[in-house]
Amino acid sequence: MSLRSRVNEGETSGRWLGALLVASTVLLTGCDETMRMNYPSAAAARADGAVQRGWLPGALPDSATNISEAHDLDINTGGGSFLFGATDVDSFRAQLRPASDELVNQHFRHANRLRGQGYHFYAVSQFVLAVDWQTRSVYFVIKPSSR
Repeated sequence: MSLRSRVNEGETSGRWLGALLVASTVLLTGCDETMRMNYPSAAAARADGAVQRGWLPGALPDSATNISEAHDLDINTGGGSFLFGATDVDSFRAQLRPASDELVNQHFRHANRLRGQGYHFYAVSQFVLAVDWQTRSVYFVIKPSSR
């Protein structure tokens, strides 16, 4: 076999391998039903319909910023995080009820670590929230059985 045919054979093999990798990537990512969204403010999230669709808590404070959420359309689960301002502490707290340890442990894999960092757990509608009142930061998850 000549050098030229070995080079051509190598190029052909490389093209097939590249095509196979691209096809595999497209197939694997094409099946992912996880949607991710970021909003600069509660007003932007509401305008996009994220609260109405149930991907963000209805108790979302008006001062919420840095809102991130992800949800899986296939299994109706999701979660995210946001920050909120000091002006909404009392009104936000009034909408929440303490979550049971069972509920917290079911939905937050690292609940003890979050507790150690100052987070407290609450339930509202179909959501379980971890709230740090000092830093006014929130993590939330959607309870799949409620969707």
